[in-house]
Amino acid sequence: MVLNITLPQLDKEKKAKDLIISVLAMNYPLSSKKIYNEIKRRFGYSVTYQAVHKSILQLQAQGVLVKEDMEYSINMQWIDEISDFVEKMKQNYEAHKKYPFGIIDMQTSENMQMIVFSNFLGAELFTLKLLDKYCSNPKNKEPFCAKIQHIKRPIFQSEQAFQTLGIFKKTEIGKYMLVRGDTFIDRWGADFYEGVYKCMFGVDIAKDYETYIYGDLVLQLYIPLEISKKIDLLYNKAKIIEDIKVPEIYNDIYEKKHRVQLLIYKNPEIAEQLRQKTLGYFNNSDTRDSP
Repeated sequence: MVLNITLPQLDKEKKAKDLIISVLAMNYPLSSKKIYNEIKRRFGYSVTYQAVHKSILQLQAQGVLVKEDMEYSINMQWIDEISDFVEKMKQNYEAHKKYPFGIIDMQTSENMQMIVFSNFLGAELFTLKLLDKYCSNPKNKEPFCAKIQHIKRPIFQSEQAFQTLGIFKKTEIGKYMLVRGDTFIDRWGADFYEGVYKCMFGVDIAKDYETYIYGDLVLQLYIPLEISKKIDLLYNKAKIIEDIKVPEIYNDIYEKKHRVQLLIYKNPEIAEQLRQKTLGYFNNSDTRDSP
């Protein structure tokens, strides 16, 4: 439902409807003649009585004003609707300011945090933002390791990928990715990161969630099954990079409303075990930086 709202304006270019509401907000009920006189007296606005009366009737028809005994006042129901609308708008803006990236819920315990996003795009951007931050900090020395379904960032966040590629090349932190998929698009993405990541494809991992290891932190990104299936289908069908229609995919996959959960926990021992297990794939293989 679209709410038809007429709000008072406080600038000099006041319109008749705005002035009518301003008058009735301070003094009510009033006849149309008294409203007209108040507009002339308080605001010095050059307008005819006929124009004021016409605006009053329009506001009445819109449900903004009510009439009783030839006098008008502001409709309390309209005031309640305005209040509800403003309150919800305020909550939305405050929530967005407090929780960017489309975060709709956050639960925190001593060593663990559960974050819920409203779509897959927000979850991806948040996760990758943490990676950029980790790789940008010269104090961090442990390799970054990931177990993912597909290489997605160069295709779907190409602008951000280019911006951080230079950072990744400068840092001495090792970067390793185990990739469940083994498609043309996955290998195209690995070529983008040539000399930056070591990648291994077709590994039986990341069925239910992707795992990222930043130092002592372990992140588990639970990708909704519907999204996983759509991305699998796209990657398996694509023969050239132009087969991926990014604008359409953004609407259908990345920006579509989904509850996407990210679990973050800090545990040095588990992080080290997972890191070494990931690195073990590469220690036992002659995998190149870019296949």
